[in-house]
Amino acid sequence: QLGSLMFWNRQNYYINGMDPIFQYTYSQSLYWKNHFMLADTGYTHTCGLIKCLKEEIEPVGLVLARDFGASYVVLKKDRNPKTYFYWARDKTLPLVFDGAKDAVFRVPLFENE
Repeated sequence: QLGSLMFWNRQNYYINGMDPIFQYTYSQSLYWKNHFMLADTGYTHTCGLIKCLKEEIEPVGLVLARDFGASYVVLKKDRNPKTYFYWARDKTLPLVFDGAKDAVFRVPLFENE
């Protein structure tokens, strides 16, 4: 499915979907932020280092908007059940579509960040 999205819709920016080594090579910080968001730990916060101090942890919504320029997250529910559960309950990322297999969360704009 992602391949079709990337091929037919080239005006959008996709931060995931290919081998993560490409993201790691581009930016280790972005790689670790993405890893912690989608490692299915259910966290609503992330960090750009392999080991994070308390003051380095940031909200997922802020990181998605500021660092990734994301407007939406398409999440596979069977791949990330804990992430889906926590994000849906947290309400920081509004759930705009909730299908049998996929969920879509909207990334809000963060002012002055």
